[in-house]
Amino acid sequence: MNRKTIGLAGVVALMLSAVAFGGEPQWQNLPGANSDFKPGSLKLPLVVTERSGVARRGAVVTSGVPFPPGFLPDVGRLAVVDKDGKPVVSQATAMLTWHKPAYDDSAQWALVSFVADVDANATATYYLTDDGKSAPPASALKATRDEKAITVATGAAKFTIPLEGASLIGRAEIGGDDVLGDAGVVGRVTAGDWPDRTLKAGDVQTTTHVAEGVAVEESGPARVVVAIKGGFKPGDKEGGSYGFTARLYFAAGSPQVRLIYTVGNCRLDPTLHDTGNGRKGRLAYIWPMQDASLLVSLAGAEKAKATTLADGKTVSADGLAVIQSTLDGCKVTGDGRELATGKRHEGVIDLAGGGRGLAVTRRHFAEEWPGALEAKGGMIRVGLLPAESNETYCLNHGQRKSWDLLLTPHGAETPDLAALHNQADALLLFRPDPVWMVRAGGLTGAWSAGLALADAPAKVSMRRRPARASGPSKGGVGGSDGWDRFGVISSWNAGGAHWNENTAFSRWLQYGDGAEFDNSEIPTLWAADACPIQFDHPDYDACWPYVGYGSAEHTRMKVLTYPGYKNRCTWGLPDTGHMGMWMWLEYYQLTGDMRAREAAEHLGQMARGYLWRYTHDEKKDGTGALTGGQFRDFKRRDPDAEPGFKLDRRYIGWPLYCLAQYYQLTGDAAVLDEARIIARAFRNTARACPIGQLVAEPAGKNGTEVTEYSATFGFPNGNGGVASQVREWPKSASLVQSNFYSGIVIYGLREYYLVSHDVEALDTLVGQIDRFCHYSMIHDPQDQPAGWSYIFADYWGPYTWEDATNPKTGKSAAGFTGSNELVCDAIARIYPLSGRADLMDILKLARKANGTNTRTISVTMAVAYPKQDQTPPAAVKDLSAESAGAGSVRLTWTAPGGDGQEGQAAWYQVKYSPAKIVERVAGWPDRTEPLPGTRAEWFERANAFNAKQRSFWAAFNVEGEPDPAAAGTKQTMTVEGLAPGHYNFALKSWDRDMNISDVSNVVEVTVK
Repeated sequence: MNRKTIGLAGVVALMLSAVAFGGEPQWQNLPGANSDFKPGSLKLPLVVTERSGVARRGAVVTSGVPFPPGFLPDVGRLAVVDKDGKPVVSQATAMLTWHKPAYDDSAQWALVSFVADVDANATATYYLTDDGKSAPPASALKATRDEKAITVATGAAKFTIPLEGASLIGRAEIGGDDVLGDAGVVGRVTAGDWPDRTLKAGDVQTTTHVAEGVAVEESGPARVVVAIKGGFKPGDKEGGSYGFTARLYFAAGSPQVRLIYTVGNCRLDPTLHDTGNGRKGRLAYIWPMQDASLLVSLAGAEKAKATTLADGKTVSADGLAVIQSTLDGCKVTGDGRELATGKRHEGVIDLAGGGRGLAVTRRHFAEEWPGALEAKGGMIRVGLLPAESNETYCLNHGQRKSWDLLLTPHGAETPDLAALHNQADALLLFRPDPVWMVRAGGLTGAWSAGLALADAPAKVSMRRRPARASGPSKGGVGGSDGWDRFGVISSWNAGGAHWNENTAFSRWLQYGDGAEFDNSEIPTLWAADACPIQFDHPDYDACWPYVGYGSAEHTRMKVLTYPGYKNRCTWGLPDTGHMGMWMWLEYYQLTGDMRAREAAEHLGQMARGYLWRYTHDEKKDGTGALTGGQFRDFKRRDPDAEPGFKLDRRYIGWPLYCLAQYYQLTGDAAVLDEARIIARAFRNTARACPIGQLVAEPAGKNGTEVTEYSATFGFPNGNGGVASQVREWPKSASLVQSNFYSGIVIYGLREYYLVSHDVEALDTLVGQIDRFCHYSMIHDPQDQPAGWSYIFADYWGPYTWEDATNPKTGKSAAGFTGSNELVCDAIARIYPLSGRADLMDILKLARKANGTNTRTISVTMAVAYPKQDQTPPAAVKDLSAESAGAGSVRLTWTAPGGDGQEGQAAWYQVKYSPAKIVERVAGWPDRTEPLPGTRAEWFERANAFNAKQRSFWAAFNVEGEPDPAAAGTKQTMTVEGLAPGHYNFALKSWDRDMNISDVSNVVEVTVK
């Protein structure tokens, strides 16, 4: 009886209510030209921002654009025009989809690329159209594939990518002349000593790939992206080694190719081996490297001249070598002598001779030290992990390391190396109109971290300041540098001191803060490589459960390392208490960078594996996860059939969030089903407590049974943290949890609800509004809402200002800031889905306390631009019920309007319960003596209370409600499949703006 998902009509009502394209805006004061935001007549401003100080002419710019459900069924309808309405070369590729069955498979995000002109340090505006009529002009960019190679002609150059072998690029032709030598572009790893794997120091391993590893990921008139995946030969005694991915980006009219080269330890041995103690498991290896380089040969240029920059000055010689040994120490040598020293090398070098040449630029060269550049004898070597540093490198299992390079083949004229460095250093991006981003992204959930409109500050920085060797620089990134540290936010854990749990790029989207983009991009990409989750084909039950405990020993997995191995894993796993990692999906949506998407997918796989113990049965053939100890038996659970199956805490809430995002990325129906199991287990938890506290088990007397927080409350310690203060409270069992835990669970439930429209999840979200706004909210001496304490217990509170006040300092622990930012933001995320008027007063107080803090960005949006339609349907007053025999009940009522008694409602929610159904329960906790002192006694007391009354959200849903008719129309429905007994029925109605009515009159009926 309680399985229910809103149908497609409800989906349309829900999503288009928040973003009503083609009609009046649904959010008060939201600016923007609505006529430009209609399907079929879109004219969306795209602002191109040049941040590197280099004028761009005919440059291809790429960014993502979100769309609301149903708006864009075909990305082929998109085109870009200039300010005069003239089409420019453009293309669009679907990135994410609004998946069926909840939606219609229309585009959620499209990656748009087009040719633009923009002056140095300036902006230029183009417009995105969707009428299917603005055909782009012809482009010379073409990609063709035959049995041996992919050929990409850009109009300024022609490149050949062999389908097998060592070369990543085989040929690069300028004006018909091949710039590259016979070897082309090749990756190389020099091994360190590992006798057990028959590796000797100095053994050279070379990139190798086959045709199946080469794919054209994008192909259009503006840009082509080719991905090459392979490994290194000969490898160890069994052919094992690191793998690589090379992504090549080609642009219309450009002779350049951007190369993102990634070396990764992403493969697990597919065979089960003896791992000791009578166990069999998967093996992972960590191999030693003395050098990792890219080699680029230049055709006919054995006597070519090399040129580089050193502290902005040009240095030339027959042969040059550059080494960046520390962040503030580089040296350039050539012709047998030292030519220059300095602090930071620009990471650009050119080799030219015989009327042809090639320049190579490596992004963040100095900050990712050590690095080397060498050009001589017709060869450029890019030392990514250079032997010159005299150390052994390694990548932990599940880790990667990426480098971003720009290759510029040219004729006789040497390019401006400073301009090349500047061009490579800052991505050329566009920003869609911020109003569109809020309406089409933030309000629909397509930008899952939330968005808000905000005025730009007086001064907006276009570039970040470079990091310093010690301590963070103002506007820089962290205080760390080096290939394995540059980008680290904190050494605490992969949660990054919560940096990953709020939007990272909102200021860029709002008003073009380029410094924030850079400051967020660097740790985003670093974390995407450094977090050891990047497995190509993980076993969910045998491999991934270890993420909950951070140890391979807890799974059928064993890691083998070389002698003298040094752990290079700066961060550990994104543990289940800090799995937000919103920045990966944000960066992918903004740039289309597949490294970020892969990281987001792997995070979803990690979450899926951690939750596998609830969603799948254990393998009994000895190949599944190890059980016992910290692990439970793996068993697929049915939360509808097992009301006692309850989950709680952020350690499940964040994985649910990541699992829902994984479904958003993949559309895999099995993943959605797994998320449903977890979400409905949260529902069971909320239903068990009369006021919806999301705690599965109560703590007993004096808190000795479950948690240290049972008799302890948090008070601000004056340093931004929380100090514990033990106080005497009633000696009774209680549900105890930090308030922000429930806030994180709300994040997970909302993300699941937005991809599923499972009304059971919506019920739980509404229940959390009640809990935060009406039960755990603390009021000050003037009876004004004052926020929440760090923790809350249903029996102990704190309920009053006095309860929440530190007896030693007289300072209250109640507030809207600190960890409670998560609670405020979670409430704001429910606001568009509920239309509850009681939320706005709370959100206004939260906004006042938090200002424009990006951790509460949804609060900012809700308060600044509240829902325009805040009038819910009228409550039904004439609901009647009669037994219809054979376990059925016939309900009859008069349809309300969509706004009070006006208009028409969108959908009904009918509930039943053996207990009395009320809007909101009263009388919990039941303080009748003796108070419950144990878990069993608490549940006995709660069950007795639930048998007498239930809040509407906690009652049970029925199926098959009719669509609402015109106001005043009599409507009926029959509820079937009821067991004999006494039932209460009630209903609420929702309008198209997701405003919910008050509860109807409650009717009682006996089924025989």
